Amino acid sequence: FGMVAQGTMGVILGQLALEQGLIEEPLFVAIVVVAFATSLAAGPGIQKALGQKQERTLADFVPEKNFVALIEARTPRKTISELSAVAGDILGVDTATIDEAVWQRETIMSTGLENGIAVPHARLEGIETPVIVIGRSRAGVDFDASDGKLARIICLLLTPLYDQTMQIEMLRLVAQTFQTPARVDSAMAAANYTEFLAAIRLPGAALESHEGDEQISEGSS
Repeated sequence: FGMVAQGTMGVILGQLALEQGLIEEPLFVAIVVVAFATSLAAGPGIQKALGQKQERTLADFVPEKNFVALIEARTPRKTISELSAVAGDILGVDTATIDEAVWQRETIMSTGLENGIAVPHARLEGIETPVIVIGRSRAGVDFDASDGKLARIICLLLTPLYDQTMQIEMLRLVAQTFQTPARVDSAMAAANYTEFLAAIRLPGAALESHEGDEQISEGSS
């Protein structure tokens, strides 16, 4: 895969051959197309041949419609309701169903994490992939975190009912993404969705890493 990619050199050699009359224009066009195609295919081909998987970050699960720039609610109950309404629109599911499932889980054990993060979550029937809705609170919401800090970034996490492993992995991903106060500050300082996405795409927040398990393992259910 590495050797087959012609890239710029293939185009240059084709251009020289065309100028010297060794090939005609249709063949030159074919050379350019092949150079372009092989260059695009080389990277993914090598990854597949080596069995390497591309690590996914939290940003991969948060399209713009899943981002709430400013949460108006000031209590955990109302915050969950506000984010559940967004999730309901995304999934086409009754908001009350999501709201009730997440709140019931929250009453069992608070989902506040350190550094001003909260991850209210639930497993839902009828969904096949995880859904995350992230909202920011300037004033902060008390999700009873162990460090006593108010949650400024609240991640509503919904995962398939019968896939507990996925829920644990997603909780770990959130914890890793916001594992330092500086990362949280960067996300809070973002002026728009694009800047927020850049902040949570910083290195060190990949799905396949396993740091920070202790913080999230107790809170998953």
